[in-house]
Amino acid sequence: NFAAAYYNRALTYHNLGDLNKAIGDYTQAIDIDPKDAKAYYNRANAYAKLGDASKALADYTQAIKFNPKLANAYNNRAATYIVLNDPKRAIKDAKKACELGNCKVLRYLENNKLSRD
Repeated sequence: NFAAAYYNRALTYHNLGDLNKAIGDYTQAIDIDPKDAKAYYNRANAYAKLGDASKALADYTQAIKFNPKLANAYNNRAATYIVLNDPKRAIKDAKKACELGNCKVLRYLENNKLSRD
């Protein structure tokens, strides 16, 4: 399947640090399979590493739409909301990620006294 081939090559580029080529291949995979949560999630991670928080946010949102149990996507979207200075949304996503088993960002928020109920 072509989507998987692009996705796998994107992962290789991503691991080699060639984020622009990785993004190109994640995009190709998404064009072929527009509901591939993993491709959106990993493309979001690449955008985040490049400092493009708005594109990362959009892709984390798509990843969550297509896989609502993807704890890492909630976690990373929470971290992106922190970057975008939106603590309310960061706390909401961090709590959801923790419910799904990944409490990393929620602990960060609590340790930095940023999460208040």
